[in-house]
Amino acid sequence: MVDGLIPSDELSAGDDSATAYWYDPRQYPIWPAIVAGMVAVPISFAFQITVLVGGYFVANGFQPITSVADVQQWVREFAQQPGGILWMVLPGQLAFLGLAFGVARLGREPVGQWLGLSDGVRPRWQWIVFAMSTPVVAVTWAIVLTYAMSALDIDKSRQAESLEAIFRAHRGWQLPALLVAVCLVPAVCEELLFRGLIQNRLLKRLSPPVAIMIAACLFSMAHVDVAHALGVLPLGIWLGILAWRCQSIWPAIMGHMINNAFMILTIQVEPHQDDPRAAASMSVLLLFTLAAFVVSMPLLFLPLRSKAFAVEPEHKTTDDREI
Repeated sequence: MVDGLIPSDELSAGDDSATAYWYDPRQYPIWPAIVAGMVAVPISFAFQITVLVGGYFVANGFQPITSVADVQQWVREFAQQPGGILWMVLPGQLAFLGLAFGVARLGREPVGQWLGLSDGVRPRWQWIVFAMSTPVVAVTWAIVLTYAMSALDIDKSRQAESLEAIFRAHRGWQLPALLVAVCLVPAVCEELLFRGLIQNRLLKRLSPPVAIMIAACLFSMAHVDVAHALGVLPLGIWLGILAWRCQSIWPAIMGHMINNAFMILTIQVEPHQDDPRAAASMSVLLLFTLAAFVVSMPLLFLPLRSKAFAVEPEHKTTDDREI
């Protein structure tokens, strides 16, 4: 029997998300995942603020800060400079990454197994289909949220407006830095923490819907701004489903990356929406992602080739650590 598992006759043998075992709570407590999710935002925010304030002092001389508005204006201008967005994003994301690997390192199972860095149970071409369908979830919810905010006479947040201005300022040779900062870095760091560390551990003790929802809510809270947090909640649920059904976080990382790239493309094309070629290109891309979503739904819920997430691989206890 796999170490840390206890037989249970209460689980359904016909459910491909269940096995004949449940995890021993003494060996696999969920409190590290909950605590990691709760401290992730303040730690990330502290890292980011420290770096930005330090950069402000270096750029403007070590003079006392007389106005918070001056610092905010400097941050907006700095973010629009080449590489500025990367320096804005990197400290907070590295905090997520360090927290994920740091807590996972204390666990019983290998770090890669806890974080879901596995080949999973589905073919790689299905990973691509699932990832390509991700923007449909985000776009659909964005439309609903936009109409709701309009009906309630709620204006777009200043954070959203600032981000759009930053994205539009990065063109040509500056675009790679934007793609790294907004697509690659958050996709890897956030998925390792929220779907890897947190959701994977919760799945050992809680039902998949509950585990996925808790991880998605923590992921949503990490975006701080209320409108932004509400906007990414369905995305977090979808990425959680991908990680759970594929038994790997790689499809979630790919989907997160593609979704953010789609968002950047949409924002950069928006000023040129009257151009027939730009409109046609976006229409084709939307149809392609919609087709991927339609194909992904039956594929995603086909029976799995193996048992529940993180149960099948054998692992041995090397010490008496309890996390």
